[in-house]
Amino acid sequence: MSGKLNLDLAASGNIRTSEDVVKQLLAGASVIQIASVFYKNGLDEIKKMSVGLQSWMKEKNFNSVAEFRGKLNQQSNPQDEMFFRAQYIKKLAGWSEIKNKLLSN
Repeated sequence: MSGKLNLDLAASGNIRTSEDVVKQLLAGASVIQIASVFYKNGLDEIKKMSVGLQSWMKEKNFNSVAEFRGKLNQQSNPQDEMFFRAQYIKKLAGWSEIKNKLLSN
């Protein structure tokens, strides 16, 4: 939805590491909500995430979040249909693993 709608998007849920933050920013999130990780691991997690994000940015030669926010959103990806297909196949593969585990018990 990032890039297709004229609004800010907030990412939340299952964001526990700086890698998760990077993925959400690349997808186009304007803000990242990470409160649950604080409950589980304490407030020191914000420093770990910040250091991890800064390290990733340095490695990729980005000086600001604005330089890479939305780089992998659907609008920036000319192959929207292939993206959706890959996500569909990924979900099917995951379901197959779950189904196999359930049937083996």
